[in-house]
Amino acid sequence: MCQCGLKLIEKLDASDTELEQVRTQLLDLERLERRAAACEQTATEARDKLCDVEAERKSFAQQLELETKKTARLRDDLVAEKTQSGDLLARLRTISNAMRLCSGDSALDEAAFLQTIDSKILDCWNAQRRETENLRIESQSRAAELDDVRQELEQLR
Repeated sequence: MCQCGLKLIEKLDASDTELEQVRTQLLDLERLERRAAACEQTATEARDKLCDVEAERKSFAQQLELETKKTARLRDDLVAEKTQSGDLLARLRTISNAMRLCSGDSALDEAAFLQTIDSKILDCWNAQRRETENLRIESQSRAAELDDVRQELEQLR
């Protein structure tokens, strides 16, 4: 064969090799493009999830703030009720003493009378205390939920 033919064959072989390299690069680029698209999809989903979690966290924070204010208001109400019940007990003692003096009956059982009144007041106070405790527990539970949401948010970041 002539030298022209050999050069053409060499050029053809070099072109085939170059073509194979370009095909390999194209396959690599297509693979990278698919991975990039998958990563972009994952990032979009994570961003959407993050927005959802952030909205939920804000909602929980608002609920927690409302519950905290409600608990403080109930605590103030409890203090007012305790004060009022103390005043009421003092009035009842005054009435009991007045009844004893008016009736002239010194045998009127003030202790039993006051014990009955006292037990009723304690029942009311205990019911109020239980309600306050339940609200405190609920407030703590909501705070724990908020902490869980914060941890999930940190994990997503």
